[in-house]
Amino acid sequence: MEVVLSTNRDTYYPGDLITGALQVRLTQPLTIQKAVVTFSQVEQTRVRVVGLFPQSSRHLHFLATDILARDGAVSLAPTSWKPGFTRFEFQFSIPRTASPTVNIDDENHCLASIEAQVEITGTPLQRWTKEIAILPTQLILAPFVDSLISRSIRAYLNPVHSCFDKSDAILAVWRVENLARAPVRDVTLELQQKVVLRSKGTTTKSTKKTVLSISLIREPITRGLSQHGTARLEIRDLELPYSLSSMSPIAHQKKSASILLRYISIDYILVLIIQTKAVRICHKVPVLIGPMHYETKSSVEGLPAYVRSRVQEDQARCELLERILVERDQEIELLQERTKEDGNARPVCCICLEKLASIVFVPCGHLCTCESCDKSLRNRECPLCRKAIEQAFPIFT
Repeated sequence: MEVVLSTNRDTYYPGDLITGALQVRLTQPLTIQKAVVTFSQVEQTRVRVVGLFPQSSRHLHFLATDILARDGAVSLAPTSWKPGFTRFEFQFSIPRTASPTVNIDDENHCLASIEAQVEITGTPLQRWTKEIAILPTQLILAPFVDSLISRSIRAYLNPVHSCFDKSDAILAVWRVENLARAPVRDVTLELQQKVVLRSKGTTTKSTKKTVLSISLIREPITRGLSQHGTARLEIRDLELPYSLSSMSPIAHQKKSASILLRYISIDYILVLIIQTKAVRICHKVPVLIGPMHYETKSSVEGLPAYVRSRVQEDQARCELLERILVERDQEIELLQERTKEDGNARPVCCICLEKLASIVFVPCGHLCTCESCDKSLRNRECPLCRKAIEQAFPIFT
């Protein structure tokens, strides 16, 4: 007996309709005692507690069953299957409350599958299984503040979108301004994954790991200066599971409903790490990883639209940020052209950017301000190097 179990897709949203077929090819007549197709979901968590036995939870939920019989007969009585090719079609509706598929490891997972069971008279029960994936829809982002001031250092971090697809790159706008005396030696952006496992709803285990890290600066940021840019984290090759937000109301239920999400949660966090000689500052911003590019003909109105609406809400902000970045680059190019020294030409005043620089500072020797801007300096420090000005001399041409 040759059996092929197939479905119309491998990935679904809650509320979608699963259609499939069980194709059987026989070389001789057989008497079938049982032939059913089941749609089930199993969740398992295992939390190891120091000094105690591991606490585990395993829940198997049969969501739907379809009895396969020829000629439309619905019966568990023995049925005779003739030689040749036979095709049995089935369909299941995924509950709206179905938990998304996640596979952390062999002991901690939530999996959905279609299983065909055929019992032939006089032989053991035979099984064929096809796993399917249920996509998450409860994409709830934790509240956050995009700016931080600590130890005279200002940090700004804002993702271009609140939710990214696994096939995309995470884009975030960052800025670090140093107002402290000590220079900022390093600025790093990390993507961290936080997984919380709950066994029997009481025992919990939390793990956090860095899945990707990039350095953002090449030179230290000295006092009074700042650096900024757009960071890009490539995640398409990391095979990360989708976000299962701990902010979801299902994650805080005390009693398990027919479906499961309260046992596992996965959150992703962008961390801007600023390192000085003696201080390490971390600025954290949550992000979501979800099925942003998946298209489906969902039977439940609004579920895919909910995911897509998050992109539409962020699109205006994304376009605004891109326009600001383009204008900033144009201003920098214009400034570089205006301040470029050509032959014996004097530089432009670094404060007003209009008049020619005519004041030399001692002891640093910088020629960077005009006479009027020199008089307006309250703190007698060089605008370029921040050294104390002992004397200022005008130059004449």
